[in-house]
Amino acid sequence: MGTSLTSYMKNTALTLDSKKMAAALEEAADDASTGSGAGVLYLNFSGKRGTYALGPDKENIDPTEPYILEPASVFKGWQCWLKNTPEHKIKWSVYHPESEVAEEDLEYHGPYKDNEGWKKVLGVGFISKDGTNIEFSIDSVSGRNALSAVFKEVTARMAAEEPDMPILTMDAEEFTAQGQTNLKPKFTIISWASRENVEAYLSDVGYTFDDLVAGKKVTAAQKKKLAA
Repeated sequence: MGTSLTSYMKNTALTLDSKKMAAALEEAADDASTGSGAGVLYLNFSGKRGTYALGPDKENIDPTEPYILEPASVFKGWQCWLKNTPEHKIKWSVYHPESEVAEEDLEYHGPYKDNEGWKKVLGVGFISKDGTNIEFSIDSVSGRNALSAVFKEVTARMAAEEPDMPILTMDAEEFTAQGQTNLKPKFTIISWASRENVEAYLSDVGYTFDDLVAGKKVTAAQKKKLAA
């Protein structure tokens, strides 16, 4: 894994203090009520099938496999659907609201048929056990609400100055709306980690994933290696 901590933890909004991050993340959570890029695998979810699609091969994920959620990577945006395909996407970090694009400023790609056009997107970055960066985004109301529920737990822990990086699994669950049964993402938090502990795990200093889940403190020797 080395320093693969990666682009999310190295290049996102880490200049913000935890209170400012919590405020921005809470706003993103409240607002919510397909391939791969450079070093990132994209992850999507199908509400019809209840399955995930990871990377260019669109592989489903193991519902027991844990992932680390990076709060600094949360983003909002818009996605335009045409012919059952997301053809256009705009996104911005929730920590840089000045980059937000208003609905009235979105480019028109119509005329649109049913279920076409622009939809709100909410997304976040995950880090797999092997250090792979994964970008997950979703535009369904149920999916955004499921993700928002996690963000609200994160903001509560930020406010309490507790470890605020959730380690979670991803599955699907049924729900009924307007008489129809569909599926939405299910995020189950199994543990919480501090940023220091995640950095230690991803930096090859002898700090294991079991240590991370257990909340074991980083030793002085491991901290020395991190600082080197």
